[in-house]
Order: sequence, then C-alpha cells, then structure tokens
Amino acid sequence: MGLRPARCFRRVERAFTRIAPKVQRKNFLGGVPGVRTRDFTMGNQTKDFDTQFDIISKESMQIRDNAIESMRQKLVKKLTDLVGKDGFVIKIRLYPHHVLREHKSASGAGADRISKGMKNAYGKNTGRAIQVRNGQMLLSIVVDKAKKDKVRNIIKGIKYKVNMPFEIKEKAHLNKILSGRKKWTREAKIAKTEAAEVAAKATSTTAAPTKGGKALAGKAAPAKKGKK
Repeated sequence: MGLRPARCFRRVERAFTRIAPKVQRKNFLGGVPGVRTRDFTMGNQTKDFDTQFDIISKESMQIRDNAIESMRQKLVKKLTDLVGKDGFVIKIRLYPHHVLREHKSASGAGADRISKGMKNAYGKNTGRAIQVRNGQMLLSIVVDKAKKDKVRNIIKGIKYKVNMPFEIKEKAHLNKILSGRKKWTREAKIAKTEAAEVAAKATSTTAAPTKGGKALAGKAAPAKKGKK
C-alpha cells in the first residue's frame, strides 16, 4: 500500500510517544520507524546575522516527518542559490515524537470480512509526525537584512509542502541564539593545533638537562667487544 494522503493524519489526536528500548517493561511501542527528517539545524552558525524570520502556525494540526523533510530540502536549496551555503541558518523548532498508526485493510476477494467492524482498530506503527498547536513556532530562519525581501518570498513557498496556514514574524536577531555563538570554526581549530605543535617542538629543542647552571656533556656509549 502506498503513502496515504496527509488529510488522513492531519487531525491532532492523543499523543502516542512512549518509546523506551532500554527499559523493555516500559517500551509500549514496538517497531517504531525512524525519523525521516535528516537535520534540524542547518547553515552557518558562526556568522552574526541580523534578521530573523519565525514561522507561526495558525492552526493546530499534525505534520508528518516526510513533509518536514521535503520542506527542509526546498528551503536549503532555495536559500543556497540565493545567499550561498554560509549565508543563512535554519532551525526546525519541533521534533516528530508522535507515532502514527494505520489499520491496513486487505484488498481482493474476501477482504470485506477483514475490514468490517474495525473502525476503532489499534493499527500498526507506520510513521512519525509533529503536533503543532495554534500560535506555536514551527521553524526559524536567520539571514542578512539585505536579502530579507527575497527570503520572505521563499518562505511563502513552503505552504505547498506542509499545507499549514501560517504567519511570518520578522524581528531583529539580537540575542544570537541561532547564530554568532559558535565562533569556534574549523580554520581556528587547525591554526591552534599547528601553533601548539610548533611551540612543543621549540621547547623540546631548546631545553637541555643542566646541573649547577652548566649543561651536562653527553657520554659516549662503551663499544661492545666482538667474539674472537
């Protein structure tokens, strides 16, 4: 059976999240599929950006993880083409904890006897989804002020991926929660490692054992006598 339409899982239901693989007696869910969303923080977190866009939901609903992944891929591609791979930061604020269940009905001759009376069937674990509430933040994007108008148009295009009514809130990125904090770049780490190696070599070559302020002369090792 193929992937069911999003409308089958859109309504917010009771959270179904109890997963504890290390404690078997509390692991109420078996065979939970992995999260299809590959990354939740993307971009250059070392640069100081000044403009932040927050995507706020206008409706309480469930969004499957494959829709979030599709939205993420589109945003990354569009923003990379516009400002480059180091010109933005994307942070997905919610995680797909909720496990979706599906009662798979059989097809073919005699299938009606299987599906009759199964309206409230428990179902089998088939995927994951996030539960976003009305007024809750779905994701944030941080960019430079010069590109904010074009970035806003890119954000408007994600409605075709998640099918969620939302509003875009723009504000100044002052507290540097998403960018400007990780100043420890790869180049700085390599430079510090090289400087430490050079300093270690310098101290090892200049240092010599001394006694009474005078360097000790090395003694030659005695020659071994050969067999006659």
